[in-house]
Amino acid sequence: MPQAFIKNKNGTLEKANFKIKPSISPNSVLIKQHYIGINKHDLSQSWKSMKKFTIPGTEAVGIIENIGNNVKNLKIGDRVGYCLSDTGACCTHRIVNKKILYKIPDYISDKVAAASMFKGITAYSLVRRVFFACPSSFIMVYGITGGIGYFIAQWLQAIKCSVIGSTSAAKMSIAKKHKFQDLLLDHYTECTDKLLQFTENMGVMAIYDPIGEALYQKSIQFLSIYGTLINYGHLSGEISNIKTKELTKKSLYLTCPNIKHYQDNSKEQAVAINALFTLIKEGKLQPVVSKIYKFNDVPWAYQDLATNNLIYSNIIEII
Repeated sequence: MPQAFIKNKNGTLEKANFKIKPSISPNSVLIKQHYIGINKHDLSQSWKSMKKFTIPGTEAVGIIENIGNNVKNLKIGDRVGYCLSDTGACCTHRIVNKKILYKIPDYISDKVAAASMFKGITAYSLVRRVFFACPSSFIMVYGITGGIGYFIAQWLQAIKCSVIGSTSAAKMSIAKKHKFQDLLLDHYTECTDKLLQFTENMGVMAIYDPIGEALYQKSIQFLSIYGTLINYGHLSGEISNIKTKELTKKSLYLTCPNIKHYQDNSKEQAVAINALFTLIKEGKLQPVVSKIYKFNDVPWAYQDLATNNLIYSNIIEII
């Protein structure tokens, strides 16, 4: 019996059975899901939603069990994945439109695919669209042990940027193990001198920041002339009291992209997925699956996610 975890009106997750109709619409595909990726994005989409009942999750991988009459480029048994800005992935079976599905190449496992799509699309958008990172540039990545920060750092190294990674003191030893940065700093302590020494007193051309308010003033110090602050999250709260005179002193740029706009563009997403799969094939991007939860443990997975107890990529196993 197909099952799903549903967030009820009290905000807790409950497992429920559901039925699937024998026939599906012409452009749809029925997937038996094997792995579900979990992301911070899921929390904002599901728990801040005004809907009383929602199914969390934005990405999953599985095999096709049934197809509609108009589906020509896919067949039953194909391994496929999807990544949406909307919710609904936290279930054993799902019917989705054919246009949002991607075939998973043989050289990528279901686990890696489920751990990579959302973070990979986001990293591509930030590194190649929001700010076009150039080789040899000094670029700083806050939260390098986070899911998206880890992907950004690897993508930047793949295009020959000099990456300065930062994380909290508690996660420094973890970040040192994987070495996807040329310099590692604790972003909550004073590190301006080390950064300036590494960048030959120039500062960094860009900072990828999911933290927001707590590090805004440090970011202004770290940036070089013409530097760009890419604020794509607010883990410490939204940036407040922005003074344009501070930006003017070094001709700085501040951009706050809504990744949903990039994910909802099917052409953008297709380009991002192809680029992601290519980097994985070439070994330039190596996703790390930190923890695998069983389907029955979905509530604990999201609890760990909400309390910042997770690093890198984490997935839910159904098979």
